[in-house]
Amino acid sequence: MSDQQAIKHFVVEDLGCQCPDEVFEKIVVESGRPPISGVAIDHRINIGDRLLVYLVDGRQLHAPAPQLAALVAAGLQDRDQHRFNRFRLVVVTTEAVRDEGTLRPLFEQLAGRDERTHLHTVTPAQVAALSR
Repeated sequence: MSDQQAIKHFVVEDLGCQCPDEVFEKIVVESGRPPISGVAIDHRINIGDRLLVYLVDGRQLHAPAPQLAALVAAGLQDRDQHRFNRFRLVVVTTEAVRDEGTLRPLFEQLAGRDERTHLHTVTPAQVAALSR
């Protein structure tokens, strides 16, 4: 994952980010971070030191409630510690609509009314351009 234009397209078009263009001048992608509650963060994406994105493979969510809780807690800590404006947890799954319905209520219990924290479920096709 290295094409900054593909990342920008994904974040703007698929995740609905409305960040100004200058935010996308700095994009840092990290892989290989330690798993959180048995879930590997496939990619940690820093966009302009303002937006933090965790990209995870939904097939790892065998116990969604505790695993999602751990991912949200880690993301919030990371966001706050590094002074990002927003955190987006992106779950890649072949059943994005179904899994959104399952994960959304859990996420809302965990994140509460934090308007700076978002959950997205996307399909592998939506992130395919990021792997080139």
